[in-house]
Amino acid sequence: MRSSLKKIVEEGTMGIHDGMKTLLVGTGAVLFFSLTAYALEPGGGAGGGKAAPAAQSNGMKETKEQKPASSSPLFVYKPPMRGKPGNRVGGGTRGTGSDLPVIAALVPDHTGLTTRKQPSFFWYLSRTTGSRIEFTLNSEQQERPVLEVKIDAERPGIQRIDLSRYSVSLVPGIEYQWFIALIPDPDQRSKDSVVTGTVKYVGVSEELSTLIAERGREGLPGVYAGRGIWYDALASLEDLIASDPGNRGLAEQRSLLLRQVGLPEIPGLQ
Repeated sequence: MRSSLKKIVEEGTMGIHDGMKTLLVGTGAVLFFSLTAYALEPGGGAGGGKAAPAAQSNGMKETKEQKPASSSPLFVYKPPMRGKPGNRVGGGTRGTGSDLPVIAALVPDHTGLTTRKQPSFFWYLSRTTGSRIEFTLNSEQQERPVLEVKIDAERPGIQRIDLSRYSVSLVPGIEYQWFIALIPDPDQRSKDSVVTGTVKYVGVSEELSTLIAERGREGLPGVYAGRGIWYDALASLEDLIASDPGNRGLAEQRSLLLRQVGLPEIPGLQ
């Protein structure tokens, strides 16, 4: 009896061992096929799930690096909605004498505004000249000139006239017209080369005063340009250029500002 039981137990044990072997072999086969299928899937293998996102990330990085830089100006001049068209004459003119240099009044084609009672006026001279140069300032309420002086231009390029040098102040709300005249022959004024612009002195609003205080010196050109204050925008930009003459970015911004009001490309400004 005991022998029979022992034989049954031994046979059962062997069956269990054989079953375990079959189970292990079967499990191994399933595991093998599962790993093989995983390895054959796109992006499979060790770390395969992370490889595709990494490549995609590199592609996005390259796209970002190749994005072209913006070519828009740092600020935009917005002409005032009020007022009448100005009298810009000579965006780049030459007198009847062919030996005269080219001159240009750096003004928009409408009456430019200023918040300064003694603003600066800017004009361009292509080269030095031996001809006499005169600056004249007229008021719409006066028959005689407010100011008429001889000026010197020792070098070509952009020229600046500050009213503060002549103790002359503008009256608020009055339109003025200014002239630059090259006079090759004082006895024959028909040969003069003349350019002109108009200006009006306006008050500073509370909003503008706040912006001026917040933006600081570097932000003044944009503040003035964005509110149609032409003369102050150009003057504040010229002040920055004078303090940092090697800054090509400022010179380029000046060129962009002049082109925004229709002035022609002027050599030597960039």
